[in-house]
Amino acid sequence: MSWVAEVAATEEIGCLGMALACAFVMPSIVGEALNVFGTEEQKEKYLKPYIEGKLVAAEALTEPRGGSDFFGAMTRAELEGDHFILNGMKRFVVGAEGADFFLVYCKTNFDPNAHKYNRLSLLIVEKGPGVETEYLYGLLGCRGGGTGRLVFRGVKVPEENLVGELHMIWTGTSEIMNLLVQHEYYNQVLDPAYDRRILEEDAMNPDSSERCFTDEDMQLVFADGI
Repeated sequence: MSWVAEVAATEEIGCLGMALACAFVMPSIVGEALNVFGTEEQKEKYLKPYIEGKLVAAEALTEPRGGSDFFGAMTRAELEGDHFILNGMKRFVVGAEGADFFLVYCKTNFDPNAHKYNRLSLLIVEKGPGVETEYLYGLLGCRGGGTGRLVFRGVKVPEENLVGELHMIWTGTSEIMNLLVQHEYYNQVLDPAYDRRILEEDAMNPDSSERCFTDEDMQLVFADGI
C-alpha cells in the first residue's frame, strides 16, 4: 500500500474511532521496522503472528522529559552476556495496556565521548516481568487505544531481540529513524514538493526549543521509577 493509499484508508477508519485508526497504522511503524531490519527469526516469531492478528504490538519512544527525541533517550539497556538489562520509562505509548510486545528505543552505548548518533539501539521487548503499565491517560476520543506510561525495571531482553545494529540507530540503520519520523510529517511527505533532505536536516539539527536536559538532570525523574 502506498503512503497516499494508507493515509486515505486511515482517514476512513478513523471515522469509526481514533483508537481503531491507531491500531490500523501501528503495523506501518512496528511491522515495517521488523520487515525491513529484523532477522528471519524475529519475523517468524513476532512479525508473522502480528500481521495475522495473533499478537498486538506497540512502539515505545517518547520519554517524560524529551518528547519524541530519539537521541535524548534515557531508557538504558546494558548488555550482560547474552541478554540486555533494560531500565527506564516511556510515556504516551499507544497500546501500553494491551500490547504483547514493544519496540523500545534505548541507550546502549554509555561511552561519554560517543557521538549521540551512536548511542541508541532498538529492542523487541515482550510484556512480562519488569514491564509495567503504571498509568493510563484516558485520552478524549481515544481511550480504546490503551495509551499509557510504561516502566521497565530490570527487564531481561535476549540479545537476539536487537533490531538492526548495536549502537547504530542512526548511522548504521538510519532508515529505522526515518520510518518513524515520516509518520510525524505526513503533510511534507505527501506534498509534491517534498524534499527528504530538508526533513533529515530538521531531525539532525533541532532548534533551542527542542534541546534536551542532560543525563544528570533526569536522574531525579528516574531515580524513584527504576
